[in-house]
Amino acid sequence: MSPGQVPQENLVWLDSVLKATPKTTPVIFVNHYPIDSALNNWYEVINRLKTRNTQLIICGHGHSNHHLDFEGIPGVMGRSNLRAKDSIGGTIS
Repeated sequence: MSPGQVPQENLVWLDSVLKATPKTTPVIFVNHYPIDSALNNWYEVINRLKTRNTQLIICGHGHSNHHLDFEGIPGVMGRSNLRAKDSIGGTIS
């Protein structure tokens, strides 16, 4: 399996949103993958987010609850809430 990547068009979109957002506005960034070396261009996202008042990065992918730190930006990973054949979702097996 190859590393993930934030597509260039998503970076262009992020740039447009950040440009339209005052630098003091709190930012919460959400991505499926953690913004770390699992993405081959993770640093492009981090470098952009570090120029803003980024309060939190939320991610999934790992299917477990974790507190994370993305170069000083707090992060959380959440587990899946899919239920498969269970009667309720998000249970710990």
